[in-house]
Amino acid sequence: MNPEIKDRWIAALRSGSYKQTQGQLRSVSEPNCYCCLGVLADLYLKDTQQDWRLQAGVDEEGSDQKRYLLHRNCFLDLSLEVLGWAGLHDSNPVVIYDDEGWSLAELNDDVGLSFTQIADIIDEQL
Repeated sequence: MNPEIKDRWIAALRSGSYKQTQGQLRSVSEPNCYCCLGVLADLYLKDTQQDWRLQAGVDEEGSDQKRYLLHRNCFLDLSLEVLGWAGLHDSNPVVIYDDEGWSLAELNDDVGLSFTQIADIIDEQL
């Protein structure tokens, strides 16, 4: 991973400027709520002077929903553009937590780690 981007991502996660959400890169219903990957995506968009794209759609159950997209329907994982910019090889990097491999999204969504805890793991492992 690009060391400068990594440091900025860790600082953003620890800053308190972002609220944490689950299941999507950025929340539509709550302002300024992101998953840990969404924070990295937001840094990319700011650097490239782009905005999040809001798209209406229908979910698997047939309900109307809105979601924020990065590029080409990327609303859960990082896009190829963000990966290249950040120097990552995986759209949802896997790290070791509690002696098991977990993706960052799983640590954010399923395990419920805080941004600070995730920042510590990113600092040590990516």
